[in-house]
Amino acid sequence: MPRTVGRLPAASLWLLSLWQVTELGRIASHYYITNDTMQTYNQLLKPTLSEIELFRVFSLSSEFRNITVREVRRLRPRARQP
Repeated sequence: MPRTVGRLPAASLWLLSLWQVTELGRIASHYYITNDTMQTYNQLLKPTLSEIELFRVFSLSSEFRNITVREVRRLRPRARQP
């Protein structure tokens, strides 16, 4: 019978010890962010970014790849009522 610790076999605990949780991994799993996006954020996010630069970095997220932009409909001007 294999040696167990709690409910897990000892070999499984050794394999789990090879994995380490990181803050980036925790954020990615909490917000369902892909690895590609987290790599982009890790490379481009800096404490000195302006708001425009920050939005530019977020717009590079792979999660936005399949979002289409809807055409703007022009509203007809309303007739003035007397």
